[in-house]
Amino acid sequence: MRIGIEIAVSIILIAAGVSIVFSVYATAVTVGEAKQYHHRVVSLLENSNYAEENCRKFMKQAKEDQYRLDIKEMVKDGVAMEKTTLVYQISLPFLKESKEYKVVGYSVLRGGI
Repeated sequence: MRIGIEIAVSIILIAAGVSIVFSVYATAVTVGEAKQYHHRVVSLLENSNYAEENCRKFMKQAKEDQYRLDIKEMVKDGVAMEKTTLVYQISLPFLKESKEYKVVGYSVLRGGI
């Protein structure tokens, strides 16, 4: 009888451990995908020198891809820059936890102010 209980508890603990490992792996994949997405969007925007129509297009596409893309023009020390922020969500279903994270990048605009 005691061995049966020990085996049942062991199986439950192993199943919980496997669930946690897969959740951590899925989170790492989500973070990697968000960083790659941000890098790709920033590269495309830089190539178009942040053309207004491209900014709108990528913001709309990001929304469809479950991200939020914020693009803000700024000037620092007389240099025109674009701050590009990609917001994504990480959720851990077994903890019923969901949180937003950001990837932020800055680009110097060609042609200055």
